[in-house]
Amino acid sequence: SNSERPLFHPSCASEISRLNIMDETWMNTSTLEYTPNPLHEFTLDNGLKVVVREDHRTPQVALTLTFASRGDERPEEFGTGNVLLRALRYLNNDYEAFITESGGTRFRYGDSPGSGQLTDSLFVPAEHLESALKLQSKLMTTDLPDESLHNALNITRDRNKKESFFLSPIAYSPEIECLVYAGSRHYRSHQAVSANLERLSPDRIRNLRRSRHCPDNAQLAITGDIGIEEARRLVERHFADIPRGEPSFRSAVQVPAAPGYRRITQYLDTQHPEYSMMIFIFNTPLVYELEVLGALLEGVTLPRLAALQEKRGGVVPRFIGDNQGNTILGLAFYIHGDPQEAEENFWKFLDEVKRSPFSPEEIDSAVNKACSLPQVWNSSLEHQADALSYLYGSGQPLQLLDDKVGLLRSITPADVHVAANAYLTRENVTVVCALP
Repeated sequence: SNSERPLFHPSCASEISRLNIMDETWMNTSTLEYTPNPLHEFTLDNGLKVVVREDHRTPQVALTLTFASRGDERPEEFGTGNVLLRALRYLNNDYEAFITESGGTRFRYGDSPGSGQLTDSLFVPAEHLESALKLQSKLMTTDLPDESLHNALNITRDRNKKESFFLSPIAYSPEIECLVYAGSRHYRSHQAVSANLERLSPDRIRNLRRSRHCPDNAQLAITGDIGIEEARRLVERHFADIPRGEPSFRSAVQVPAAPGYRRITQYLDTQHPEYSMMIFIFNTPLVYELEVLGALLEGVTLPRLAALQEKRGGVVPRFIGDNQGNTILGLAFYIHGDPQEAEENFWKFLDEVKRSPFSPEEIDSAVNKACSLPQVWNSSLEHQADALSYLYGSGQPLQLLDDKVGLLRSITPADVHVAANAYLTRENVTVVCALP
């Protein structure tokens, strides 16, 4: 899912090629034939949301427990999410014993760098589902000893003080992140995190955990060889008695996103000083036409844009969103020469994109590429559980597990043209120039 990796990863010249190869791998992955099974949803009295997807092709089950990223971490809480992630790793001993005994796998723990969001995913034989649920419930209930919390605090504090190697301008540059998300979420600078970690106590972390790792801030996705009634019975047995989380002591206050063109230039001490990068980051609603447009612009030679394409490297698009309404389309490319000229040329490129609709053939090719990931969703139980977790976490309907390919295929050249003109505007963008 989009939440698994940074928006861009321009640490070396081969990265654009790597990402293109990765997308081709998704597109060429053979999917299993299947008849869509209904999704069952229910919510426990303590607020835990559960979705069950029956799939009886193999006697196995995948389950993903996700705690929502509320986006309301306050200054006195900065950094606690990552401290808790590290502190909970001591449960790995229990997990390793379970994996050895059951023959299952733990295919994800944690989430994208710096998010502090906890996602735990297991893949087990169906007869071990109850043991897996019991183990996951410990993420909400197990006491965290002072020693584990002190160790996690020290590791998080030390890592935060070090100068991060430039991997993603969104994940690791506080100045860029502040500008991109101006007004749309609470900004966490490295300095603020460091200062807060110095004064956090184990008791304070435990108190904060009770408002975060709790049933009413979580969703559990179960896919595989299990019926809805059996799944409900097992989930209730191991999660129903866990109390709701303690509410935060005050509400988060957010102001409207700052309008208008924003631009920032940063000089970065990277291992590849011969490369510069320009990134156009548009704050947008969740619009699937823009996913198609991103696929259209990525690594494709379009005849009527050839002259402009010669002046910049291949575009790497990323379209990401979350359940707080923060959605962005990022278009990144390497540049040579004057940054101001590179930006002007790319605006000309976008103006040409918006001037007239693309052909049906061009859109069909981009739609096929955009469909590659949702086509993979049903290829395995793990992908189904991960997809349901991603859709939930980004505030999208769970039915998109089956419907997104059809939705994308219904998009027309006119739809893409309207979306490009509505959202790829100067009033909607942060331009980042990253120089060595």
